[in-house]
Formats: sequence, C-alpha cells, structure tokens
Amino acid sequence: FKVPPFFAAKLLGGLFGAATLPLVYGIARRCRPNRDDHIALIPPILLAGSTTYVIWASSGLERCLFNLLLAAGIYRVLVEGDNPKAHPLSALCFFGLAITRPEGIVYAAIAGFFRLILAIQSRNIVRPIGKWLAFFWLPFFAYQAWRWSYFGWTWPNTYYAKLDGEDRFKPFRFGSRGWLY
Repeated sequence: FKVPPFFAAKLLGGLFGAATLPLVYGIARRCRPNRDDHIALIPPILLAGSTTYVIWASSGLERCLFNLLLAAGIYRVLVEGDNPKAHPLSALCFFGLAITRPEGIVYAAIAGFFRLILAIQSRNIVRPIGKWLAFFWLPFFAYQAWRWSYFGWTWPNTYYAKLDGEDRFKPFRFGSRGWLY
C-alpha cells in the first residue's frame, strides 16, 4: 500500500488542522477557569470557519504542523503552570516548532519566558525551569549537530539562497561539506 506523497501531505495537513481545533478549545477553557458558559467554543469555531486556515490546511505545506505544535505547546504550558510536577512536554512541542520553521525559536523563547513567569507565581522555579530548558535545548542542540554533520551548512538552504551573491555564500566550492552530502 503506497500513498502518493502529494496526497499524503494534503491528508496530514487536514488531520493536523483538525487536531488543532480541540487544542484551541482547551486553551480557551484554561484561560477561563471556573466558567460553565460556552464562550470557549468561539475561538475554535472562528478558526474552523476561517477560509485562510482551511485553505492552508489543505495545501500540504508545513503550516498545519506548525499550528498544531504551537497550540499543543501553549496548551501544555498552561497545564504545566497549574501542575509544577508535570513533565515539560511543552518544551518538546516548542522544540518541534523550532525545527519546523525558522521563526519557531522565537515562539519557544516566548513560551520559556511565560513558563518562567508561571513558575515564579507558583514559587517553584529551579526544578521546573531546569527541566523545561533541558527538554528543549538538549534535543535542539542534538538536532542542530546532526543537521550540520549531514548537510554541511549551518543554516537551511533558503538562507543561503537569499544572500544574493555575498561572499559568505560559495555554492561552487565543490570540496565543501554541502557538496559532499
């Protein structure tokens, strides 16, 4: 049984897009604790009704994985803020976010800062934040080391393509690690 890659990418995009909706609902519920109204349904309904969201979900690009990881990370940060003994799975979500798209590292930094604020509020700082940082940075550095050893360049190819002829970009140095790959 072989699925064509283009079809698989579109199918996974749709599944990731659909899986994001309950997480958005969970985030809204956590932001409104002790409320029995149905206001928390508004964000996922608006998201599901957004033409842009639906079109990008069916495009087969990485955007839906990014959305899913972002929503899962935010939800987990809120869960971990309520329970300091919870495993920092949000850090793994933000690690996935950081390797999915270049701007993911910025979202990870914001999440780490927010997690720090929640830890300060609960007066339990060192252990939860240390675990969060370890859960994020250890896989991130391991991934970057593997990526550099495999591809031979520090940044993704899109970075070098956008240098537009600057001296740092030398695509025709055939003995470089990038060509050896």
